[in-house]
Amino acid sequence: MKKTKGITKYVAEWQFVRVSVKGKSKDLKTLNESLSTVRKYFTAEPNLNRYERCVNWVEALIHGFKNSVDSVALIDRCCEELDLYGDGSSLELVDDFNEAVEYGFFKKLKEKDRLLIVKDLFNYEKHFCSRKYRSIELERLNNILHSVCEELGDVLGKRTMKELAVIRKNSVNGVNNKKFFF
Repeated sequence: MKKTKGITKYVAEWQFVRVSVKGKSKDLKTLNESLSTVRKYFTAEPNLNRYERCVNWVEALIHGFKNSVDSVALIDRCCEELDLYGDGSSLELVDDFNEAVEYGFFKKLKEKDRLLIVKDLFNYEKHFCSRKYRSIELERLNNILHSVCEELGDVLGKRTMKELAVIRKNSVNGVNNKKFFF
């Protein structure tokens, strides 16, 4: 699925959902739990933005499975899940990025959950910058997240922001060579 203009995966609530299920789809039981968590995110406010995030996540999950007999059931289950989402044609595009909302969401998270997102987004941005690519959307969300960490005194959050400043300074804009659009 291609990314629709105006939709970003870099919103706080989606990052929380994505990080909370990351790496937990190793067998059918944990896969079902992950798919259910992602589907709840979509059904809470069904719109085109959430639809694309969720469908892209499931599609990327399928691509991540190894070609083995053990993966067939997992891939089949993901395909069933994609069918549940439908084609998304009746959904509306919404403006769902708001700095105050993102800030508030991060601030309400438990410290351990916030720090999981800090680590994950830090690694994303570090990876992008190492390939001479800068994601403005990712930088924007990281800046908000790190402002919250600064306010709340999260040491890891403050340290990673200092590291990101150096990484960003040493990076130059380049061509996005990411395999997936999302």
